[in-house]
Amino acid sequence: IGRLIARLEKLGELDNTIIIYSSDNGSYLQERNGELHGKKGALFEGGHRVPGIVYWKDGIPGGRVEDEPAGAVDLLPTLCGLIGIGKPEKVHLDGSDLAPLLTGTGTFSRHQPLVVMSDASMVMRVGDHTLFASSTARSPTDIKTAERLMEQVKEVLGDDLEKELGGLNLRSRMFNGNFANPEANRLRAQFRKLYYFQESWVPEIKKSELGRVQLYDLSKDPSQKENIALKTPELAAQLKAQAAAIYRSVMADAPEWPAPEELSSAKKHQEEMPARPATEAPNKAELLARIDKNPVPKDYHGSSHQAYVDRVMAGLKPEQQARVGQLWKEKRRLDPDMPNRGASFIRILNYIAGGAAKEASDKRGTSLLRQSLEPLIESSCIECHDAATKTSLNFEDLSIDLENKENFRQWVKIFDQVESGEMPPKKKKRPDRVIKNKALATLHKHLRETSLAKQIKDGRAPVRRLTRTEYEYTLHDLLGIGGDLASKLPPESTTSTFDTIAADQGISTVHIRSYLAAADQAIDETIELRPRPDRKPRLIDYPNHPYLQMWFKRELRRGGNTVKRRKDALVIFDDRPHTTQSNHMGIRFKVAGQYHIKAEAYAFQARTPVTFCIYRGNDLGGVRELIGSWQLNPGKPRQVEVEHYFAPGDYFYLAPADHDCDPNGRKVLAVGARDYRGEGVAIRRLTLEGPVEEQWPPERTRKLLGDVEFRAGPKGNYSIVLGKIPMEHIKEIVSRIGPRALRRPLRDTEPKTWAALAKPVLESGRGFEEGLRVVLRSLLSSPEFLYHEAAPGPLDDYALATRLSYLLWKSLPDDQLLFLAAGGRLNDLEVLTNEVNRMLADKKAQRFVEDFLDQWLELKDIDATTPDEKLYPEYDDVLRQAMLEETRRFFSEMIRSDLGVGEFIDSDFTFLNRRLAEHYGIPGVQGLDFRKVTLPAESPRGGLLTQASILKVTANGTNTSPVPRGGFVLANLLGTPPSPPPPGVGAVEPDTRGATTIREELAAHREMESCNRCHREIDPPGFALESFDPIGGFRTRYRSTGQGDRPSTKLFGRPVREYRLGLPVDASGETSDGEPFAGIRDFKRLMKPKEDQLARHFLNQLIAYSTGAEVQYADRKERDRLLEQAQREDYGIRGMIHAVVQSQMFRNK
Repeated sequence: IGRLIARLEKLGELDNTIIIYSSDNGSYLQERNGELHGKKGALFEGGHRVPGIVYWKDGIPGGRVEDEPAGAVDLLPTLCGLIGIGKPEKVHLDGSDLAPLLTGTGTFSRHQPLVVMSDASMVMRVGDHTLFASSTARSPTDIKTAERLMEQVKEVLGDDLEKELGGLNLRSRMFNGNFANPEANRLRAQFRKLYYFQESWVPEIKKSELGRVQLYDLSKDPSQKENIALKTPELAAQLKAQAAAIYRSVMADAPEWPAPEELSSAKKHQEEMPARPATEAPNKAELLARIDKNPVPKDYHGSSHQAYVDRVMAGLKPEQQARVGQLWKEKRRLDPDMPNRGASFIRILNYIAGGAAKEASDKRGTSLLRQSLEPLIESSCIECHDAATKTSLNFEDLSIDLENKENFRQWVKIFDQVESGEMPPKKKKRPDRVIKNKALATLHKHLRETSLAKQIKDGRAPVRRLTRTEYEYTLHDLLGIGGDLASKLPPESTTSTFDTIAADQGISTVHIRSYLAAADQAIDETIELRPRPDRKPRLIDYPNHPYLQMWFKRELRRGGNTVKRRKDALVIFDDRPHTTQSNHMGIRFKVAGQYHIKAEAYAFQARTPVTFCIYRGNDLGGVRELIGSWQLNPGKPRQVEVEHYFAPGDYFYLAPADHDCDPNGRKVLAVGARDYRGEGVAIRRLTLEGPVEEQWPPERTRKLLGDVEFRAGPKGNYSIVLGKIPMEHIKEIVSRIGPRALRRPLRDTEPKTWAALAKPVLESGRGFEEGLRVVLRSLLSSPEFLYHEAAPGPLDDYALATRLSYLLWKSLPDDQLLFLAAGGRLNDLEVLTNEVNRMLADKKAQRFVEDFLDQWLELKDIDATTPDEKLYPEYDDVLRQAMLEETRRFFSEMIRSDLGVGEFIDSDFTFLNRRLAEHYGIPGVQGLDFRKVTLPAESPRGGLLTQASILKVTANGTNTSPVPRGGFVLANLLGTPPSPPPPGVGAVEPDTRGATTIREELAAHREMESCNRCHREIDPPGFALESFDPIGGFRTRYRSTGQGDRPSTKLFGRPVREYRLGLPVDASGETSDGEPFAGIRDFKRLMKPKEDQLARHFLNQLIAYSTGAEVQYADRKERDRLLEQAQREDYGIRGMIHAVVQSQMFRNK
């Protein structure tokens, strides 16, 4: 705050600036809230009482503390009062004007008590008293379902129930943290969903009143320990009445349901949003319409009508006969003039009879399944899995109804564990082979039939929505823009590995509002009619620029003396954005587009190569993106260039990296730039040119608007000159853009229907551009745009083109795909093969590489932790970018050359630049450009596991642990994720002081049998990777902030002072099969036999990512066929992509 005030004063803005500094809630940690009761989220004082500081240089006398409580609601009236403009008229303000209190010029009085509301509770502050009141508002939750789920949790937890409850009742426990038992957790998730707020509850909530109250006197009881409501009933009643009036006014002002008309432009399309999934049974009219499509049976003839009816009716139960009568009565009411009444009746009769026959068949099938399973269960399972044992599986309670989703999941798990030999455990007697095989064969048949029937009825997956990433790329390709749109949309679900899994995708009013806002931004970026920016290149002469002179002259303690001026250049020594800007705000881009940046620089006082970086920044979006880095060699000036898309509000700045400190190991802030002897980057000049457009308005605007003319106004703004009436132009634009946006041909009436949305705008006189915006906004947030629409069964050519383009390009089909779809040729396997090859050769395929790896290998979490600066001072943005680039290029090469999945385990090559090669200790790699490098024979590198990106995302930034790294290998590479730890077992945290090793801590942890069972699988790969630190560097000793030896190696050309070398690393171990290994190279050799398992999991992941649904039981046969085919081709990655695309799973919904 002090620096901010000093800066404002320097700029001459302090007199006109009011500074308000506070927080939105109390600390989440109770101990930080002192004597105040409660923490963040609570309505007690500790949850929302925070300090507030107000500063205005000449307007508010300083040095005072006022005890009068205030709230955020007071800010608007207070600011109005301080600057003397009066409060807004015709608007009720809950807050009060604090200006008399702050300025000391009058008496303050609050016209309405301060109130905080949260969920079904309310707190009101009046003087020293706080009144708590609970509301009678209750969410209309499905209580019966909630109670049933709680009963199921009781059954699953069994004897562990009391321990899991931890002193809470079960209902409270369902809202407070995960259970150790995975099945109980799954039930808990279903329970909590019942209580998620639904906007349709609003009418009931608005009818609610205040109920019970609590009253506290803060002057005597600041910790709110004593409720005095019963001691002071008159005061409590008085304050409750006051609170009730406020509560009723809030309820009265709350918007009704449905939502406000702010969504009106998309309302029509929201109503058409596909159900997700549809669970309601069709009404009678829909059912009868469906029955009418059924054929009349061959053994029915009009002459034998009554005999046929008598025979079928005789086989029905009374309630089924009654159902026939009900449907026939409804049919006659709806269609009194129906032709061929006899055939209509027979169709209804057969519909009911067919359901009865299926029910009888299902019962016979269930009986057969039970008979086949009982001998196996009785002989080999029930001893450990009955009601009296403490396992999550109880055969006495497990239903054999495979239509139930949870039952089906349990029986699939049982099938897999028995078939693989995992169950019964190895110590137990083996089941009889004949009994086991018969049980498995029958169970397999029923599981497959159930899964297949569901696919036939509903498809493999629900209708899939565009992900955030896909939405952004789609609008980029459709409109020719490049701004950030993904961050404007709600985060995707993390329930599954991939955000493309349709069953986990949600949609809400928050999504709709976000899509509308993102569409508005995209349209603003596309329709660019502002004056053309100056086309002349803008030169920044850094050493002579007036703004930069103050950073040369100002003292170090005031933020200056961090850059050095030379006769020909500005020298920078660290990453400090303001020192390379052209003024106090820097060059802020006002117009979106491609910009060309050219800079001339050289390494200063350099003994080794120095890296020169250009960053894109955006303060509002919190963006810091490295857009270019170049190696500068000592004594050799270099000209560098980069072209990049900048959006409004973006700026760029320059910084050095990979540069040595001064000979004493000091950084520039320790001594100041004038006396600094360390390495830096000298920037002679910089040229900025753009937007790079041949004509104006830009190509993206002209392409969208089509056959119109543009006229420049006196101030440079452009107006649109139409050649025909606005509606005709809008219809023409929809006809042109619609087929690409919706990924299919438009129906004859659609251009007119979409264009009609502009009619009210045009009639109100707001003009062509506004009318077009309404249409585009609706189109880009419509269900047809947001969803991959397809009916269950084989995909038509357009749906196949969509699925293929969103797999490999994360965006809409191009003209070639749509041309093939229009000709009905895309389902031709040879054509499909050619298209996949063409698309993989396109630069847009890099989107698939990045998105797939970000999720499969969790590379999206590369920034989830920040390496400790003292332990890992060599980590920077250049190294981070190189880590990601290695993995992406490695995977791209596997696709390009059709290399087998065995390369994931170990390879004799990787992709490096100088920065990453130095990090790996591999000599002979110069420059920052990446190239394929053959690894030295003695190198521990090779494959995915030893790449720095993987090693970084599996560490916490400070240290490593075999547990997360081992778990990553099991889950992400082999497809066998370990079970959650038992309840009450804490995580094993490495000791950064260097006193003990992680191996010693784990040895103690594994003394518990319940822990040892899983750690036998988890620890071996984790131990093998202990030779690599949290940023992927190879090590033989742990780095330590405490005891240890000084490193003999140098860091950036000077001795290492930040850390010491502690205990030695032991990367040896023994696999769960008893095979010993000495380190990572031995371990990779032992992993080679798991190539089949790795290939199976990779194929499963590819199928899930590409089709929007994980491999289902009915898919296993085809999946295994693809796997056998891939095995014959050495599990080549490119071949597996082709195989998945040509599979029935990919070409069917």
